[in-house]
Amino acid sequence: MLRIFTGIFIILLFSGCASQQKLMTSVAEKDAQTAKEMVSKGINPFLVGENGESAVSLGLQHPENTPIRMWAEKLQEQSIPKVSDLYENLRSENPMPVAEFRAELEKAEFYIDAPTEEGGKFSLLWQLSGVKGSSEYLKALMDNGAKTDSIFGHAFTPLMRAANFSLTDNVIALIEGGADVNGTNGSGDSALHVTAGEFFL
Repeated sequence: MLRIFTGIFIILLFSGCASQQKLMTSVAEKDAQTAKEMVSKGINPFLVGENGESAVSLGLQHPENTPIRMWAEKLQEQSIPKVSDLYENLRSENPMPVAEFRAELEKAEFYIDAPTEEGGKFSLLWQLSGVKGSSEYLKALMDNGAKTDSIFGHAFTPLMRAANFSLTDNVIALIEGGADVNGTNGSGDSALHVTAGEFFL
């Protein structure tokens, strides 16, 4: 029985990877219609790949006023202001309660992995991983599908960022949420390197 469930999980995993790659390919080929259809089926356009690019960031590299560029700009306009507002609220002296934050995430009116600023790449989960007292907010993000192992070139993964700031609660929350303790960034550094002080930016 366990073998059957393991097989199903592997199939779903590779299916998701293939769909994400197909979205990236459609954007690279300026196929706005296919990109729209895939996003409408639940493929995350802000999910960052190993090359540090998402479908949206790739779309924004196309010439202005082209269908694929306008598609990316619209998605950015729908999500980034909301994610930015949430980030600023959670960094304030009086952040919203966790229950209210969860309610905002469950509305699903924006993409959870969208960057916290226009032109940026760092997601809300990545940003909060380095903020003290954010462990419950991190759990809420992960419970709602936020990616735990986003890699942005040579920058830290969320787990590396939490370890770098010695935020034990955040580290535990991320690991319990599925973060890869052996995951590395573009420089080959991992959270263990950060903990040991043997990393390079």
